[in-house]
Amino acid sequence: MFAFTATPKPKTLELFGERRADGRFGPFHLYSMRQAIGEGFILDVLASYTTYKAYWRLLALRELYKRIADDRAFGEAVKNFLFDQYLRAHRNAEELIKRGESKTLEFKSTLRSNLKEDRRDDAGVTHAVLKTIAAFLNTEGGDLLIGVADDGSIVGIERDQLETDDTFMRHLAQVVRNGPGDRASTCIDPKCQVVEGKTVCVVSCQRSPQEYTRTRFGRPTGEEKASAPSKGAL
Repeated sequence: MFAFTATPKPKTLELFGERRADGRFGPFHLYSMRQAIGEGFILDVLASYTTYKAYWRLLALRELYKRIADDRAFGEAVKNFLFDQYLRAHRNAEELIKRGESKTLEFKSTLRSNLKEDRRDDAGVTHAVLKTIAAFLNTEGGDLLIGVADDGSIVGIERDQLETDDTFMRHLAQVVRNGPGDRASTCIDPKCQVVEGKTVCVVSCQRSPQEYTRTRFGRPTGEEKASAPSKGAL
């Protein structure tokens, strides 16, 4: 019995192969490398293959683990950071609404619409949203729910009359860049969730190393400093 590995040359196929309907020669049988590995005849050379990128990442993790083991305070900080990141990635709007507003949780009915006067109000409504975001970035972080009234009733971001959720998210990102700035936009993680048939935007904010004083939509102000959120303040 003969067996050939890799790709046989045309002469080899002519001598040991079979003639096909088109006149060309092909192998009389295929025994793939995958089949050979599966049957234990050869070893899988890629089983322990590691890319350079993965290798350096593993080295970095090894150094991180060593520092965590040697420095208890650092390890505690890493644990708290990872736990906080996990919680922020799994924020549930309904659960947050049940908690009610607090130092780290605030509700806003809309992003730009003044519901009492039935008009768009960037200077008032949008500015209030940005001030809350800036306050969270300046302190210990927090969650802002847009589309929820102060009493916890669901208003929905649909009241802002932006065509789609994506349009809403793009508008939010733009006003944050126009207000606190580009760097602030990297410290927030907005997600849309449906509650009682209406869409609520959960904006998770993490503490920023930079302090933000620019909060007014469309025009930077140097005289005001955003602090912890307070009801009724714009």
